Amino acid sequence: MGIRSVPEPPRPTPKALCPACNRPLPMLRAGKCLYCGEVLVPEAVSSGPALPPEVLLALEGPRKETGRNRWTIRLLALGIVSVLLSAWAASCMKM
Repeated sequence: MGIRSVPEPPRPTPKALCPACNRPLPMLRAGKCLYCGEVLVPEAVSSGPALPPEVLLALEGPRKETGRNRWTIRLLALGIVSVLLSAWAASCMKM
């Protein structure tokens, strides 16, 4: 048993490679390769197979509007807790 029985996590595959040094690019926003300093043109960067936008949107699924629901639950919980605390404090005040 021990640490040897735990499988090694899969390594992430790079999304893009530098055309000059063929190393993975950690950030494309910089505009140049982090390793060799080559100035990158977006068309020159090799990336994985691109899917059409319609397929990507279909894979995402519907968006969930959780922000409003979350605040409703929080306000309801705050109201219940305040009623319980006031009932407890009222029972402590009776002497």
